[in-house]
Amino acid sequence: MPHPCQATSGFEPNANAANERSSDAFTRATVGWASLRSSRALAWLKRLRPLVLLVRACLHYGGLLLRPYLVSWYFRHNAVRKLQIGSDIWLLPGWLNTDLYPRAFGCVTLNATKHFPFRSGSFDYIFSEHQLEHIGYNDAVNMLRESHRVLRPGGKLRIALPRLDSLVALFTPSQTDLQQKYIAVRTGECYPAAAHPNPCFAMNAAFMNWGHRFLYDEQTLKGLLQEIGYTCIHVFAPGQSDDPNFAGIEMRTSETDLYETMVIQAVRGGIQ
Repeated sequence: MPHPCQATSGFEPNANAANERSSDAFTRATVGWASLRSSRALAWLKRLRPLVLLVRACLHYGGLLLRPYLVSWYFRHNAVRKLQIGSDIWLLPGWLNTDLYPRAFGCVTLNATKHFPFRSGSFDYIFSEHQLEHIGYNDAVNMLRESHRVLRPGGKLRIALPRLDSLVALFTPSQTDLQQKYIAVRTGECYPAAAHPNPCFAMNAAFMNWGHRFLYDEQTLKGLLQEIGYTCIHVFAPGQSDDPNFAGIEMRTSETDLYETMVIQAVRGGIQ
C-alpha cells in the first residue's frame, strides 16, 4: 500500500478529436434540455411537486427501516469498509452507498448533516461526489467532523465538488476554448433566454441552480479539513489518486464537469 501522504496532482484536459465531438454533442444536449426547462411541459411537471415530496418521504423513511439490516449485512461481508455519501443512483460495488433519499435498492438512508449512525473508526474510506456543495457551511462542518470520527486512524477521505477558483478564472480577459465552452454550456442550461453567454451567467448558474448552498475554493476547504484534524491533504484531478480504491471513482466526467471539479483527498490522523 502506498504511503498515505504520497500524492500527485494537476490536470490537463485531453483535447483530441474524439473528445471534441463528444463535448459538442453534450453541449447540444444540454441546450436542448434548457429549452425543455423553459417550456410548458416543465411548468406542468411542477404541478407534480406534492407527489414528488411524498415519494421522497417514503424513500427516506422506508430507507430508515431497512438501514439496520443493510448496514449489518455490509459490515459482515466487507473487511475493508468504504462509505459513499450522497450516492444518488450511482452505487459503487464494495461500498456502503448512502443518500438522504435512497433511489436504488441497497442504498442506505443517511442524513449527512446529522450524527452518523456508525461507531467511531468504522470505515477505511469515505467518498462523496458533488454532494458537499448541496448543504450549508455549518452542516458541511458537521459532515466532515463525523466523517473524521467514523474513519479509522489512517483512513482516507475523498471529496469531489465544484471549484470556486475555476469559476472565478472565467473572468480572465483571455479565455481558453474550454472556458468558453463551459460558459456556453452552463448559460444554455440555466439561462436559455440569454442572448450572449458570459462569465456572469456561468457564475450565477453555479451558485443558484441544482440546489447548491455553498461553494468552496481550494484554500477554504483545505483549511477546514486541517482544523478538523485531517492530514496529508492533496488535490487530485478527477479520476486520479495515489490509492487504487479511489482511482477512477468519479462519475461526472464530461469536459465541462472536469473543468469545474476539484478533488481533495485527506487522511485521518490521530490514535483511536
